Amino acid sequence: MLNQALNSRSKKDQDLFDSISKQYFKKDLNKASRIARKHRLIQTLGKNNKKLRVLELGCGAGFGAEYLQGYYSHYTGVDYSTQFINLAKQRSQDPQVTWICSDFLELDTDNQYDLIFMIGVLHHMEDINAALRKCFKLLAPGGILIVNEPQPNNFLIHNMRKLRKKLDSHYSSDQEELESQFITDKFKEVGLCEITTSPQGIFSTPFAEISFKPESFFAALVQQFCNWDKYLEKHYPKILSNWTWNCIVSGQKAN
Repeated sequence: MLNQALNSRSKKDQDLFDSISKQYFKKDLNKASRIARKHRLIQTLGKNNKKLRVLELGCGAGFGAEYLQGYYSHYTGVDYSTQFINLAKQRSQDPQVTWICSDFLELDTDNQYDLIFMIGVLHHMEDINAALRKCFKLLAPGGILIVNEPQPNNFLIHNMRKLRKKLDSHYSSDQEELESQFITDKFKEVGLCEITTSPQGIFSTPFAEISFKPESFFAALVQQFCNWDKYLEKHYPKILSNWTWNCIVSGQKAN
């Protein structure tokens, strides 16, 4: 019965993302949303001086590969939405990029990666423990797993998300918030080490999800919000841990 429930949840989520793929795709085409979404991605992954073999889980329409150009020697994007992967393939035929339509737990590959990341995806996984074990297996020695997840510490944001579940039919009913400590404990269980956590997103985050017009005006405003967020996250991480929309957790596979 449990497996049936999990499979039902996965299918429901997959159908939702297939149905909203074209509308969701437009977020990265809007100037303001694009700035906020790229900012969130770069803040999540941090600086990198080496070309990495990168795996993104829940890649959507594949804009991550575009935003991270110069960051990787090869990028693999995986999503279980057929519509998202079709959009990604239409946008990019880069030989350094591979698109795969699959449920991650069913992904069949012997490849290993220097970096695996997911943004707002872990809480959608049917079996978080199994997903993290698979991530660990696919990491090369010294490889890093990074997740960015909605966190529940901000009372106002927490209740805004609850309200959106009731009002927005395009918002997944399985949308959940994960404590950074919960994720940290799960990372430790699968054998990851050098685990770090950091808060992410105050002013810029809503613009990553909602497209505002006129684009030029809001693009300038969002860029300023991103600059504020970057400064605050760098200098006041402890204070922000209870205020931000999201948390970032990273862990490394020992060499």
